[in-house]
Amino acid sequence: MPHSDGAGVIEAGAAQARIGRRVWVYGAQSYRPFGTAAQATVVPEALAVDLPHAVSDEMGACFGIPGITAHRAVFADGPVGGQTVLVHGVRGSVSSLAAQLARWGGATVIGTVRTDAEAGLVGPATADHVVSLASDPVRAIRRLAPEGVDRIVEVALSANAGLDAAVVRNGAVLAAYASQEDRPELPFWPMLFNNVVIRLLGSDDFPQPAKDAAARDLTEAAAQSALSIPVAEVFPLGQIAAITEEDSPSLIYREDHRRYAPVKFSVRGRDLAGTIAEAQAAIARDVKLPYGTVLNWAGQINELKEAEGRLLVIVPITLGLIGFLVYSAVRNWIDTGIVLLNIPVACSGGLLALLITGENFSVSAAMGFVSIFGIAIQDAILVVTYAQRKWAEGLSLVEGARAAAQQRFRASLMTTLVAMLGLLPAALSQGIGSETQKPLAIVVIGGCLVLAGLNRILQPPLLVVAHWKKRA
Repeated sequence: MPHSDGAGVIEAGAAQARIGRRVWVYGAQSYRPFGTAAQATVVPEALAVDLPHAVSDEMGACFGIPGITAHRAVFADGPVGGQTVLVHGVRGSVSSLAAQLARWGGATVIGTVRTDAEAGLVGPATADHVVSLASDPVRAIRRLAPEGVDRIVEVALSANAGLDAAVVRNGAVLAAYASQEDRPELPFWPMLFNNVVIRLLGSDDFPQPAKDAAARDLTEAAAQSALSIPVAEVFPLGQIAAITEEDSPSLIYREDHRRYAPVKFSVRGRDLAGTIAEAQAAIARDVKLPYGTVLNWAGQINELKEAEGRLLVIVPITLGLIGFLVYSAVRNWIDTGIVLLNIPVACSGGLLALLITGENFSVSAAMGFVSIFGIAIQDAILVVTYAQRKWAEGLSLVEGARAAAQQRFRASLMTTLVAMLGLLPAALSQGIGSETQKPLAIVVIGGCLVLAGLNRILQPPLLVVAHWKKRA
């Protein structure tokens, strides 16, 4: 018979004075065959704890494993009055009770949630401060506790070990009751130098005195209205199991002691960022999520945002280095500007190619634009440096520019043709994986076409106009 926790009325087997009393029960199925998912169950009398009149049966039924684990995590190493306690996954059943018990015990509680959106879902009665793990949690926690935290209640040891080591104070206690990996890697030396005590918690095998203390404190805190446990829905015993045909997710996973169901979809025929933005707006407008349900977006959209952030750094640095190298080659700012003008000309060809083919801008396309920077600069330097040489040999301004255009046309055309022909199969591909290489190829080919044609026409007159006054 499943389930270890519950609440009800003592009917027999206890001292006469306790018959008829409301109690909450824990450990009913711990090393015993019969649990609380039944009309009646039998447990040792010590496991049936009197339930205060002000506390509902529904709340009492939730105290068992979550409450005792939470109590042990908070108080196993002594009182927490005046201390700072960090509670990870503060919206979970165990961590929520741990945070409330720590506040009841006089501690300042910092709770963590996985996303920024969840931060507003934690009330002040649960935690004094809430930190999102998605937004530089070390800095946020250190701002709230400059000297570090005294206790940590950990629900994901393998994932948070590095964070925990960065925010503990000397002599802190890390109490972990769950880990995503069964062999977590720990930052040994940072924890060693902070003399961190690691306590691992398995509720079935807590010492009985610890369970007794937890039962007393949970009951007292609940009687003082210091605990709050949201109960979404109550079902009669006859409805806790049924066989029905329902439309539901094919797979339901668990993470941080919470269930989640992935909904996967692919984007075809339009840009990823625009599609996700439209989907998010539609869901925010038309879908009301049930209490306790959180919607997180993951996958390529996150990779796209990370790549865009990196490109915002890489592209300016690349342009700066290109400018430096071009100046070192042509030795004057006028010719440097003429060479660098090849970049927007090439990019206009890439944009035009995307428009003609109907491809959407993506990270792959962005990398294509970065790629044609080099081709554009190489072509321009071939022409400009040749013109400079001819001017130095005594040719006039116009003759030198014309000679550069004529003599360097073949070399420039070869560089662009090699890039175009090499990427043509990728631009024409339609198979699996083509969406990652096709935009890059299209951008490079479009840019090379413009360089091969338009640039050969514009660059010589531009050289003449730019140097006219200087050589007039």
